[in-house]
Amino acid sequence: WNLRLSFAALAEAAVEGPHPVEPEVLGFTSLVSALLLRYQFPKQSRMDRFRTNDQVYEHLLMADNATRSAWLVRSPVSGAQRPLCMLLSSRLPFSLLLRGMQQEAVVGINPLDMNDDGTLLPNSLPETWAIRDQLGNLDVKVAQFHIFPFEDGVSNMVRSSRKFFCHSKSTAFVRLVLATAKLAEEPQDINIWEVGANLGDCSVWAAAILSARRPGRTLAHLRVSIRAFEPIAITAQRVRYSFDNLVKELRRRHYGYSEDDYSLLELVELAVEAGGLGVLANLPDHVRTIEASLPRLTVVPLALSDQVAKQVIGVPLHSLAESTSHSCGELYRWYGCSYHHIYSDLLDNQIANLAVNTNSVTLPLDIVKVHVQGHEMRVLSGAQQALAQGQVCVLLARVYYFSDVSFAHEPERSASFLLETLSNYTVVLVNGAGKAMQVGKYPDLLAEWFRSVASAEAEDKTLDRYNEILAWHSGPQCRNRPA
Repeated sequence: WNLRLSFAALAEAAVEGPHPVEPEVLGFTSLVSALLLRYQFPKQSRMDRFRTNDQVYEHLLMADNATRSAWLVRSPVSGAQRPLCMLLSSRLPFSLLLRGMQQEAVVGINPLDMNDDGTLLPNSLPETWAIRDQLGNLDVKVAQFHIFPFEDGVSNMVRSSRKFFCHSKSTAFVRLVLATAKLAEEPQDINIWEVGANLGDCSVWAAAILSARRPGRTLAHLRVSIRAFEPIAITAQRVRYSFDNLVKELRRRHYGYSEDDYSLLELVELAVEAGGLGVLANLPDHVRTIEASLPRLTVVPLALSDQVAKQVIGVPLHSLAESTSHSCGELYRWYGCSYHHIYSDLLDNQIANLAVNTNSVTLPLDIVKVHVQGHEMRVLSGAQQALAQGQVCVLLARVYYFSDVSFAHEPERSASFLLETLSNYTVVLVNGAGKAMQVGKYPDLLAEWFRSVASAEAEDKTLDRYNEILAWHSGPQCRNRPA
């Protein structure tokens, strides 16, 4: 912010000061001011955004007026315009500015930074949180993430801050993952499905935390399996990149620094990349043991809903994370939306298909996390068989403030449907501070909550607002599961 003010002062001096300033200095100044203003944009209130938009426009217009004459100078030989030549030969670092206007292709994020401000209580953290190996390296590995594939001010601002985009550290999902890592007995399997994965921050963070080894242990005490459902194909591909890199980092911590170890690691990685895991049968036993202990991370380019169909999803131009199938243009009319065709399936179908195709038992699902911008009821409609049979141990659904229109117009019906669908579950509402309120068999209470959610402003993010549904099953399949 101070940098922006300095550039603004320089621009002011260029116009009103006693000494003339070269046009390209003024142009560079104005571009930097516009860039820094744009970075502040997502943090501001709606009224401030209008003023900021006007300021950004004025700076860009000033930059254009100040530099256009220099950029349009023609070559004395051919008469062709030479803007790129002028740009790259400038005494000012225009090329650095252009790089700064682009996000880094890959950003490394430390999972332990989730608690960089110390707000998570020490007794809530697992002992694996700060374990180091003999060389002093943290056992919880840094995760690689890719920038969003669309123009996206909010999401890329968060990405550039090198923080996990898992909404906030106060969500029930974060608390549940930490508690599972801390309390789960070993060895145990844990199955997590994330519906609405976005760029996979929550899934990758959970995999990194749950795959850490306890003191004195060679292998992780939890065998993690995560399926992330993200319907936008280009985004799902980036989640897959992050998953693959995390597994690679977790694999490498098992190999030393001798030449033989490096050769073996290289052979294993080549086999995995080629999809030929069958060759591992010819490798030493400890290699097969290591591979069996690594998390199984799968990306499914589908939306989960109440029907098998081809659908349209709206992507707000300011935030891919808020993509929705419900009135995107109306809800985000200030920004606009782009629209994409996606495919949907039922959660029940996905469970059945997985059991048939892999010929293995994948149930129960320890955690199903749902964050789908207003599509929550449709996801539950497509999961009624799994829920009725207690195949989901813990269900987490974050209800967005701009939620399904049925919340606003039919709150009683929505409440009755939810409690009927989860009749064999304990159901509570959770606020940002972690406080739970049990709804039990009280549809009136739940209906009133639906009304408040549907009418709340999107910017109301106070910790005392209840915005998550948490339900758990105590049947025999789930009784001894880690979650």
